[in-house]
Amino acid sequence: MDSLADMCSFGIAAPIVVYAGLHGSAPTYAVAAACALVGACAAIRLARFNVSPKDGRFFCGVPTTMTAAVLGLAMLMGLDQPGPLAVAVVALLALAMVSSFPYAKLARIIRLPVWLFALPAVGFLVNYQVTFLSLVGLYLASGPLLWLHDRKTAHA
Repeated sequence: MDSLADMCSFGIAAPIVVYAGLHGSAPTYAVAAACALVGACAAIRLARFNVSPKDGRFFCGVPTTMTAAVLGLAMLMGLDQPGPLAVAVVALLALAMVSSFPYAKLARIIRLPVWLFALPAVGFLVNYQVTFLSLVGLYLASGPLLWLHDRKTAHA
């Protein structure tokens, strides 16, 4: 039941909000396809999560909750991005959910040294939209970078 509730909340509701927010900024078929991809990838991610062994340090792929939070916050902030770019980012987030890249759990991120949070805090005061996009980009890039690092150390 938990995964079904997650699917409704994060895999259906979030893409509907995104569709409403992006409708008219890009071709309708592209917006609809990207939003449908979020729903499909959320379903796959949630199904895989239920049968996968758990790792206490990393998620396999971006969690559906994180994706929905990013999408919801982006719509709430009214990020002024060209429609085709926004559609591409939505599709990228969807695909990141079903990727096999390791993404750090929030509990690991919170344990980072306090001084590392100073730059984003100042960034939010200066330009919260650019800071938000930078943090999301950094988190998305962390998965492939961790994967590459693990492959490099495994072959060494």
